[in-house]
Amino acid sequence: MKAARGAGVLREQAPLALRELASGFPGADAAGLVSAILRLVVVLFASSRGLFPGDDLGALHAELTAADRASLADRHDAWPRVLALFRHLHEGFLGQTPPPGPARRGSLFDADAYPFLEGPLSDAVVLRILDKLLLAAGERLAYAELDVEHLGTVYETLMGFSEERRRLGAHYTSPLLTRIMVERTLAPLVRPDASAEEILGLSVCDPAMGAGAFLVQVCRWLADRLVAAWERAGMSAPEAPDEDPQSLARRRVAEVCLYGVDRNPIAVDLARVSLWLLTAPKTHPFLFLEASLRHGDSLVGLGREEIENVSPAPVRERLAEAATARRRFFETANPDLLAEADRALAPLRTVGHALLAAHFASKDKKAQKERLAALPDLAARYLTGEGLAELEAEAAALAATRFPFHWHIELPEVFGRGGFDAFVGNPPWVSYAGRAAQPLADDLREFYRRTNPAFAGYRNLQGLFVHQCARMLRPGGRLGLVLPTSMSDLGGYEPSRRAHDVLCVCDDELPDFGDAFEGVFQPSMGLLSTRRNEKASLGTALAWPLARSDLDAETAALLEKLSALPKLPPHLFGERGFQSNGDDVRHLHEREAPDGRFQIGLRVGGDIEPFSRRPPRLYCDPTDFSGRFRKDVEWLAVRLLIRQTARFPMVALSDGIAFRNSILAGFSDDQWSAAFLLGWLNASPIRFYHYMRHRDARQGMPQVKITHLRALPAPAHPELVPEIEAFAGHFGTRNQGISRSEQDTLDDLVARALGVAPPERGPIERWARTVTPDRAPSP
Repeated sequence: MKAARGAGVLREQAPLALRELASGFPGADAAGLVSAILRLVVVLFASSRGLFPGDDLGALHAELTAADRASLADRHDAWPRVLALFRHLHEGFLGQTPPPGPARRGSLFDADAYPFLEGPLSDAVVLRILDKLLLAAGERLAYAELDVEHLGTVYETLMGFSEERRRLGAHYTSPLLTRIMVERTLAPLVRPDASAEEILGLSVCDPAMGAGAFLVQVCRWLADRLVAAWERAGMSAPEAPDEDPQSLARRRVAEVCLYGVDRNPIAVDLARVSLWLLTAPKTHPFLFLEASLRHGDSLVGLGREEIENVSPAPVRERLAEAATARRRFFETANPDLLAEADRALAPLRTVGHALLAAHFASKDKKAQKERLAALPDLAARYLTGEGLAELEAEAAALAATRFPFHWHIELPEVFGRGGFDAFVGNPPWVSYAGRAAQPLADDLREFYRRTNPAFAGYRNLQGLFVHQCARMLRPGGRLGLVLPTSMSDLGGYEPSRRAHDVLCVCDDELPDFGDAFEGVFQPSMGLLSTRRNEKASLGTALAWPLARSDLDAETAALLEKLSALPKLPPHLFGERGFQSNGDDVRHLHEREAPDGRFQIGLRVGGDIEPFSRRPPRLYCDPTDFSGRFRKDVEWLAVRLLIRQTARFPMVALSDGIAFRNSILAGFSDDQWSAAFLLGWLNASPIRFYHYMRHRDARQGMPQVKITHLRALPAPAHPELVPEIEAFAGHFGTRNQGISRSEQDTLDDLVARALGVAPPERGPIERWARTVTPDRAPSP
């Protein structure tokens, strides 16, 4: 079975196995169920690579398959054997059956993590679980042929077991996309003749690492260059000449170059295991990356200065001590050194947590101010060794709910040399504004607002990550993040772009990945940039330079010509549609005509076609909306109805009937009449311009936006306006659409008014044949 096929099957089968396990433990904690399935998958991955002794799960499955199926429902022997295997992997094999083996530790196989798993489970359920994880269409799944990254596909799929995936905005990134992003992020940092010391001196971090897909790819990429550096120097793999150079190179890169943080402890476990599977010999525990792959919230923490200010000398002393111990740990892998570093940092961590707790603790501003004023003295006393139970209790309470991560404190060896060399990853996409807004606690919202300039405009989590990563890069460091493509140009994201552009310079052409994520409607892009030596002074940030592979020279020249024309006045377009919320829907009733108290019609976007408006299908009583429904005079002021969810303008004349916000409003003035604008917006040259200029017309959910309409060109030859007005006015009044021949006549008029000569119209005509419907007038 091919690896790609096997990965797809496993992704389909794992949720079925989870469902079987849930049937055996009804009402159990979802995280525990997910963790148990991940344990089984990890065992199967590792066993297929000879990293665990034997094939215990395969043998157990064979025994259950051969047993009398009728008896399995009453037997409970198999699950204790599975749990024993988990315990052995965590604590080490102690006897001779199975043979002795090292303790893997970590928390993934910790028997105490989810006590309910110790309960009884019938052999019939265990067999069904193993069937799902081992077999597909009667064939054995070939785990040995799967890449390590496919563990991430299982993790991402299982997160769909609840609302966790949507709430966290987490989505698995394909190996192809990670390869592109890692190559383009790191290539400027690694010269073709880079030495082994230079390569191993790099620090690369994923601030929301999930199951470690990006870190696995970084490990592969840097290890290949490390092996090449050894070969250029005429060396075999140092320290272990009998070991495969690539295996040793991957392990050295993982040990000294890679960093990652994630808020989900299961993700941290799985990232560590993924890199263990890729790099470690059989004797290494899962914890061999515990110093650099960490649990915590990348966006909730304090900088060094904020903590240092409470008591400068003790903070600096402890940071220096910890940085020295951690550097020696990375050189020797001596766990005593890591423990020494942690003892030095623990008081600083407590002080940081306590300072944060004061910011989060109370809505009483006076009490909060008093607490913040008292903390420096308390913290200074604590750092000199005075025990303060109250301070420790506050810190522990915050740590249990917010998982703060003080980057400069936790990773002193990185910031002691100026910051990270690179950040790569796919941070969560979560919006806190608009229709897709997710809930956000008031205190966390205020913390983001106070500490991160990207948290403005269209507030979102990915913008926070962009600024957080940019400010933690050393000068010349590289940023490579996968983001929604809309961040590149939409006005609401301008604060995020500005927060980035003050610190970093974008590459000349950023990759546009389109609809790269299964189940995600937003298209994606890669933000690739380099940290400036000094902060820039910026007003408004421009759009980021997305690459366009769909423009030939003829089309590009035509777009440049049309873009140079003056624009239509912005007051001709606006939002007027009724903005309904979830509760309002029950007050909107489908009717063929007014009925009872539901006398007011309400059109929606689907009621609008070019030169044609249908009768409204929804009726309502405005008194149901607590005064939020517009007055009749406001609806009567609208002259044009413009369908919003469309890839290009589709416009009809307004008749004064109300409409929802899936329709945009057009107006007129003394220069530009409604009839002219009706013809202008429905013409193929204008539609072509809109479609080709605005990315969100081409990708994801199609949108016609106010900003798009206000960017449309005005006529270069205004003497043709009366002719367009007369021609289009007839179709607007007729309200029956437009035929192909009539559309061709209108398109010619508008092209002439734009100054586009017949030899230049090829791109418009080709586009129109592809996307414009051949529509005849209704009878």
